[in-house]
Amino acid sequence: VYNLVGSQGFSVELSSSKETAIQTRYPDGSEYWSNAAYLNIKINQSKRNTVVFGLRYNHVNIAAQFDTTFYKNIENSTINQSTGALTGSIGVAHRPSDKWQLNANVSSGFKAPNIDDIAKVFDSEPGNVIVPNPELKPEYLYSVDALVARNFGKRNQHKIELSGFYSFLVDAMVRRTTQVNGQDSIYYDGELSQVQSLVNTGSANLAGASVLFESQINPQWRITTAATYTYGKDDEGFYLRHVSPLFADAHVIYTLKKLRVDAFVIYNGSVPNSRMSPSELDKPHMYLTDREGNLYAPQWYTVNLKSAYQATKNILFTFGIENITNQRYRPYSSGIVSPGINFIGSIKATF
Repeated sequence: VYNLVGSQGFSVELSSSKETAIQTRYPDGSEYWSNAAYLNIKINQSKRNTVVFGLRYNHVNIAAQFDTTFYKNIENSTINQSTGALTGSIGVAHRPSDKWQLNANVSSGFKAPNIDDIAKVFDSEPGNVIVPNPELKPEYLYSVDALVARNFGKRNQHKIELSGFYSFLVDAMVRRTTQVNGQDSIYYDGELSQVQSLVNTGSANLAGASVLFESQINPQWRITTAATYTYGKDDEGFYLRHVSPLFADAHVIYTLKKLRVDAFVIYNGSVPNSRMSPSELDKPHMYLTDREGNLYAPQWYTVNLKSAYQATKNILFTFGIENITNQRYRPYSSGIVSPGINFIGSIKATF
């Protein structure tokens, strides 16, 4: 895989429509390329047991050159990085009977910095600016997970599934305050801004669990529901930014001949101030304040309806209404407010 990154920036004076070149978010002409090879082996030892084994080698290269016209504060205007790692996994699936399934898996993972991680100059929020860190290293993940599934009912029309995982992250990439030329603040776009960059912390722990329930009540009606909870902290005791809050969904699906209707609810739990990562606490424009005046991310939900009608063998109509109750919400750490109620329709024709 090869990527050549083009990045330009300009400002426009509205009164005269005059354009002026400004600093770009990424170094223009940056290169990112990766090579990988993998081996995967699946062994069906018997009707009841399956073993899967895999190995993968990744190698990643980055080359970036900053335009010093705008980046006078950058200590090193050139970034060249080459990293590689061998990762693998081994998993076992055991089926004691037609109604039970037990899975277990052990794996390792590798993530090399990309252009966004290592070479970004970005005003993340007022008063803060992210600068490149040429010394940023890859992070490595070691994980175990397990699953227990049980079918029940006369024709196995009902199913419940429990799963969980634990992961140990080494050299985790997180945003922290830093210095440029011995200064912890620089002027960026005319504003004195705290300098930050992605750095490697010692380690981080992540864990999660999910539950899934499915029921085929009869040929027309089907119910599915699922919930997932995840948790993550680094070795300094700080919560990780990209750990999602509790989320869940529930679907009631009706199917009759050529018609399919899916009514469902999506739910996202809140993130209290005590569980927010340090980088999120610097974004008052993205969150609400609780009774004590501390930032937090509130819970939210949406009610939705989607349908499909196969008019003929070659023509499919779809229609949907998202966020029927017109909730105003903002997914955690996204900075993007909900679009409100949505109406979606399409016609698909195949010949």
